[in-house]
Amino acid sequence: MTGGIAYVLDLDGTFSINLNPELVTSERLGSDADILRVKELVYKHLERTESDRAKEILADWGQFQQRFWRISPIAVAPVSKPAVASPVENAPAP
Repeated sequence: MTGGIAYVLDLDGTFSINLNPELVTSERLGSDADILRVKELVYKHLERTESDRAKEILADWGQFQQRFWRISPIAVAPVSKPAVASPVENAPAP
């Protein structure tokens, strides 16, 4: 991932065991905005590809909605560079 949000359809219920929780967080679709976004994405996919899977998902949205995960990266604090002593500080005393 590159800092964005991913939506994953977990058909067999095994997605969470293959997820690295040190890098990302996962949650089921909860907000109306996420639900609408995923439904729109599936619909656009159907329009562009005539996918049988997309047709199936939209036809039985109530069952498929609960199988989607929302994945987002864990915010990582930037690593600070170690302080480097200036040459003057390291020079031997006269």
